[in-house]
Amino acid sequence: MNWVKGLFKKLEVIYPLKWTDQFPTAKALSDSYEEWSLGLEGVTGEQIAHGLQVCRKTIAWPPAISQFRDACLSRDSSLYNTAAYKPFVALPKPPRDKAVGVAALAAMRGAL
Repeated sequence: MNWVKGLFKKLEVIYPLKWTDQFPTAKALSDSYEEWSLGLEGVTGEQIAHGLQVCRKTIAWPPAISQFRDACLSRDSSLYNTAAYKPFVALPKPPRDKAVGVAALAAMRGAL
């Protein structure tokens, strides 16, 4: 549950008073840790980092668990608009020359 506390600290920075106002008591905060850990079960750390990026860029108010989970699992195209995510262009196939192939096989046979 420590990772949820870390997540809450990040969300508190993104949404200063809006976030902390949701938890008027220590019990409300403690109960929220439990619910968020259950609600985000199966979500990876990388996906949570993506969800935080989405919050920073597009979500004006603190998200509910389901909204944050959707943000974690979403694919915001502006975040993936880099060369690493573009499809590669295949190189053209080299021309085939039967004589070269025959010579290469002969050389391999000679090496055996």
